[in-house]
Amino acid sequence: MEAGAARLVGGHDFAAFAAPAGPANSVRTVYRAEVSRRRSWVLFDVEANAFLPQQVRRTVGALVQVGRGKQSPDDFRRLLASGERGAATFAAPAQGLCLMAVRYEGLPSGGCDSGYS
Repeated sequence: MEAGAARLVGGHDFAAFAAPAGPANSVRTVYRAEVSRRRSWVLFDVEANAFLPQQVRRTVGALVQVGRGKQSPDDFRRLLASGERGAATFAAPAQGLCLMAVRYEGLPSGGCDSGYS
């Protein structure tokens, strides 16, 4: 899973991890993608310039398939490179996913108490 997550870093066409009816431009830049373990939990942290609809859920689903041995790291690499919209069909459930922060260039960073709604 860690090797698969590392492959996500950089600019890629993430069409394979997008919902089939997603935006035409599916190129995004991932700045950081890490898998870690905390007791019985597996954590996936990802930071990017933007995300496609279902991109994170489908990425986590594909990484779980690798972790369970149902796909190899090479399968994951080929999936990422495929450019085939919606090819990653297993999406992790939304429960457990948490948006930690949103940053906009030129605006102060912070949570809801930053004065911006």
